[in-house]
Amino acid sequence: MRLVCERDAVAEVLANVSRAANPRGPINVLAGVRMQANVDHVVLSATDTELSIRASMPARVDEDGVGVVPARTLAELVKKLPEGPLALAAGDRSDVRVVSGDGEYSLNALSADDFPELPTPSPCAPVRVERAAILRAFGRVGRAAARDTSRPLYTGVLVGSEGGLLTMAASDGYRLAFIRSRTASEDIAPTLIPARVLAELTRLSPASEWVELVVGANVIQFESGEYRLTARRLNGQPQPYESLVDADFAHEVSADRERLVAAVERVGVLLGRGSPVVLDFEPDALRVRGATADLGQAVERIPVRGPAAAITIGFNPTYLIEGLRLLEGAEITFRMNDALRPVVLASTGDDLVYLLAPVRRPGAWKDSDD
Repeated sequence: MRLVCERDAVAEVLANVSRAANPRGPINVLAGVRMQANVDHVVLSATDTELSIRASMPARVDEDGVGVVPARTLAELVKKLPEGPLALAAGDRSDVRVVSGDGEYSLNALSADDFPELPTPSPCAPVRVERAAILRAFGRVGRAAARDTSRPLYTGVLVGSEGGLLTMAASDGYRLAFIRSRTASEDIAPTLIPARVLAELTRLSPASEWVELVVGANVIQFESGEYRLTARRLNGQPQPYESLVDADFAHEVSADRERLVAAVERVGVLLGRGSPVVLDFEPDALRVRGATADLGQAVERIPVRGPAAAITIGFNPTYLIEGLRLLEGAEITFRMNDALRPVVLASTGDDLVYLLAPVRRPGAWKDSDD
């Protein structure tokens, strides 16, 4: 393999592709980026077996071939090289050589024969998705997805589109963020997509404004411009989110969002880890309070509209603040029934709703075939 390409172009692609590599895993070759040169382009790919990222970029190829080197090392080296053309070469020796300006570097190669085949979805027609729409929606709901991989279902984001209306929902079992937004995307059957895949998609800057989504039986794939992201599909069916966010509620209470956020943050200073922030909803005011034996207690009172009866509910303060910040309106509306059932937070003119379970309540979604 012998090729020449521009430093800036390969640096950007390497930075994106190398995020799928696993430098700390037990299989050495998974720490590598595979480079395959052919005719007038080079394909770079990396995988940790759960997520794969592949990208194609133009290059002057003097000799076809394949080389695999540690992804993070090559990405860091290329980033520090001077601007201009960059030569890469791999031959019979167990190294890959990088030549830039007056510098020449030799990186120990990994076995190209051991690099795994990237998964591909079963043959089916791709669905065109407006990239900006899906990334904007994920940017608002993705925080609610779980990071704990012991519950795979909760690490996913449920995505669907019908009649130009994109819906997206994510939940970690204690809170749920759900959004409906207009889009030019084609219809998508409700699909549970790993949040990590959508997070990586947001980091890319492909030339295309569209994404082609292919959903196979076990694999899901996004392709946009020069990039292709592939991952294992999450199997399992969350509880229908519409039944949660569109339910009838006995009480509605409205409060100024910024004032409420500030009050919760100040009270939170006196809360220990695991201590709830308590909201006392009264007909003309909301008391925000909390206490710990070690630090003391705090109470703030802000004006509200409603409810019809007094209700006291405790929440995880971090989850509550995140929900209040995700909503974009000036005023927040709490929709609730009692102190035991989940509460919906919404804002006038905002497509997002945020459902939050009271402290020590079971999750909003039920595991199914984790």
